[in-house]
Amino acid sequence: MNHCGTKEITTERLLLRRFTVADAEQMYRNLNSDPEVNHFLTWELHKSVAETEELLRAFEERYENPARYCWAIVLRETDELIGTVAAPVVKERTETVEVTYALGRAWWGKGITAEALRAVIGYLFREVGVNRIEAAHDINNPNSGKVMEKAGMRKEGVLRKASRNNQGLIDIAIYAILRDEWEAREKGICGHAKVYFVRHGETVWNAANKICGATDSPLTARGLEQAGEVAEKVRAMGIKADGILYSPLSRARDTAMRIAEVTGIPAREEPRLFEQNFGKYESTPRDGAEFRESKKQFASRYEGGESMLHLAQRVYNLLDELKTQPDKTYILVAHNGIARVVQSYFYEMTNDEYAAFGIRNCEVREYEFK
Repeated sequence: MNHCGTKEITTERLLLRRFTVADAEQMYRNLNSDPEVNHFLTWELHKSVAETEELLRAFEERYENPARYCWAIVLRETDELIGTVAAPVVKERTETVEVTYALGRAWWGKGITAEALRAVIGYLFREVGVNRIEAAHDINNPNSGKVMEKAGMRKEGVLRKASRNNQGLIDIAIYAILRDEWEAREKGICGHAKVYFVRHGETVWNAANKICGATDSPLTARGLEQAGEVAEKVRAMGIKADGILYSPLSRARDTAMRIAEVTGIPAREEPRLFEQNFGKYESTPRDGAEFRESKKQFASRYEGGESMLHLAQRVYNLLDELKTQPDKTYILVAHNGIARVVQSYFYEMTNDEYAAFGIRNCEVREYEFK
């Protein structure tokens, strides 16, 4: 293996970098002092920021070892340190590393851990030259297994009373991914269908802070620029999609057609991607308190609109169809309301997380079916 230490890695939403002592306050607040985060881990809770500072000083010293792999997970948008991902166990004889991770509770259910883990897996295969990456979780913490699966790892079995965490002796589920499996995935021959979700560019009503919903608000000049920018981004990402499916509303259609023009990927209208009709809330302020609460009422039709349940039915039906097409990749160009449903299809979300979820105009999200 070619040990090269903990280098910075950038993803769509994250910066993975080395820890410093200056991270102590955020690490203490978001990770080391929270019993919910600590529940299935091996760390003891810290009683003060000073304890975290002492730990991070040790981290800094260990970075001198080129076989030391330990990243802070930082949100690029806010520069907030929210978690960690590491490879603390290195087995030279079998060219294997074991990965671990932890994330602040406020960011659970958003796909962040899987995004960080995928990036680290790629780094370890590509830069370090490992042959096998493995991980384990307490069988009473199945959500951790879902993270491993979303990062491409495969469950290999359960070892009884084979480890110990803050709950005592535990049974652990073992997951792993091999270099040839990862390479096949990178070449697009992994056998799993995949979708990329793109939200349309800025609209007239987005700029005015109004709820668009089923109303056909056109793109602004900035929205048209964003459509061109995301088209170039899709091309630069090397996405080899079989088709672009877009909402019938003009803001999504115009964004999709710009991507099609730049990439040459065929595009067609998909009625099931039509934005939710928010009834009486159409054209009202997007940050209205009543509307925020109403989004948690999944059966409500907003006096003439469409309920969240009906919305999920049609979008889930589309995703179920796409899932049955192995080795196919599609780009979905639609709306913020549709983005919530897509996120909930792939990731577990509470009602509050669902209602609060949103993505930026022309943001790109990647999802893979299992």
